[in-house]
Amino acid sequence: MIMPALTLSTGLTAVQMRHMRSSLLEVLQQEYVSTARAKGLGPQAVVLGHALRNAMLPVVTILGLEMGSVIGGVVVLENDLLHPRHGPTDRGLDPVSRLSHVQALVLAPGGDRPGGELVADLTYGVLDPRVRHGVRAQA
Repeated sequence: MIMPALTLSTGLTAVQMRHMRSSLLEVLQQEYVSTARAKGLGPQAVVLGHALRNAMLPVVTILGLEMGSVIGGVVVLENDLLHPRHGPTDRGLDPVSRLSHVQALVLAPGGDRPGGELVADLTYGVLDPRVRHGVRAQA
């Protein structure tokens, strides 16, 4: 189980860390963070209590979009790494195995992408109370 987990998480973790860092640096420059500092809050309280929730919004968006790719990768990795009879020579000679890989690469990300976007949209309301689903802002 260690190899599939490392294989799937390495690339996505690097992308998420870069987006989180740039988003957090952008949020720390905003006025409400300066106001929280002026009120006497410590650096940890400012970052965890005020800046982190707003910085998470772009990260949640990317996670929602990548969820379909991760699920598709799980299907392919399960076939490759967890079944001992599926070595490189077996897969090259077995057309059914090749067909299952193609189906996994096409169907799994396509089917899970809307689900990932739905989860991301619902998470916005938890992270940012200003976001109300189904309610329009009044002018």
